[in-house]
Amino acid sequence: MKKLLFTILFTLVLSGGASAIEKLPGTTWAFTPSKIDKLSQPFQIQFYDYGKCKHIKESIRCYYYLGHKNKLHLILNEYSISVGIINNGNKISGDGSNIEGKKWKFTAIKIGSDYQGFN
Repeated sequence: MKKLLFTILFTLVLSGGASAIEKLPGTTWAFTPSKIDKLSQPFQIQFYDYGKCKHIKESIRCYYYLGHKNKLHLILNEYSISVGIINNGNKISGDGSNIEGKKWKFTAIKIGSDYQGFN
């Protein structure tokens, strides 16, 4: 996992700068993954400064996030990685994958914008 994190960070440095997305810290987002199995449930992530994040469920660890411009790299539980694009500052859409090789699409909405609870 450390090698993967280093690779992502190195790629961001080469692309013009490695900085977290400026408006992400201090916000909470509601993520809705596509169904890949019965464990795929909506979840919420709180973002903090310096790449720190927190999954609302204490049993799941938000390992780290990196951002550059409008691109987000999110690592959960040292198990899954999601890469998304932030649109209009309030929505994220992207792809996720895990170490088992499963892949899925996801969307996220910033709570406090158009968020009206999980459907």
